Amino acid sequence: MKKILFLFLVIALASCNSVGNAPTVIDEKFDPTLDSLYIQCKDLKGIGELRIGKVTYRQVKKDKGITLSPILFDTYTNFYNGFWGESSSMELANYIEDNATKIKQFHVGKYKVGELTIDDVDLAFYRDTLVAISFDCSDKLLEHYKSKYGNGKGSNYRYTYSRGEYGEKGYVFECKEKEDRMWANERVTMKYEHYWDQRTATDERQRVYGSTSCVISSNDRYDDFLNELNKHKKAYKELKEAKTQASYDSL
Repeated sequence: MKKILFLFLVIALASCNSVGNAPTVIDEKFDPTLDSLYIQCKDLKGIGELRIGKVTYRQVKKDKGITLSPILFDTYTNFYNGFWGESSSMELANYIEDNATKIKQFHVGKYKVGELTIDDVDLAFYRDTLVAISFDCSDKLLEHYKSKYGNGKGSNYRYTYSRGEYGEKGYVFECKEKEDRMWANERVTMKYEHYWDQRTATDERQRVYGSTSCVISSNDRYDDFLNELNKHKKAYKELKEAKTQASYDSL
């Protein structure tokens, strides 16, 4: 699940390490050919036994090592705009759950793969087949994917700057990170996105904003999931508008 942090602390967080007075900039671009990307990522299928396009809802439900907790559908979830999260509209969530019979969304939490534990795992199903997985891609897991599948397609930008000593007058620390990578083959695509913006300065309230997301999805059926959700979202909006108009008409 996408992580979003809004922290206001008078400390420098671990995402960026303090540096000298000169700015440090990393600006990398990765642009392999589609053929080479597909070859490098030919073994990309999902996470452990959770294989995109192969595993069914019934199989996952029978797995004693997996507990499925519903996640409410809404415009703030990954299935609508690219980010996974919890609903802010219970009425909309209930409408979609009652009417969108072709799609399901569940929160698994921790998922074991051998000796590894993957955190914040969410699953999306279309017509009872797994079409997308969102999960917490830790630094170690990201390094593993880069080692196994290469740098992928995307970019990595990092800027760090510090002036003075922490706690003293005139101290400034700034850090900006923006990283996006995409790995893919003929069947599935995995997208990793990371953003970090931090500024700490003497006599200023620290500004920190960060987000990280990683999603593996079906090249064929994930769009079907999104289209189905959009269809019901539109129907819900039209229903609400009609009810509102009827309320005005009854005055």
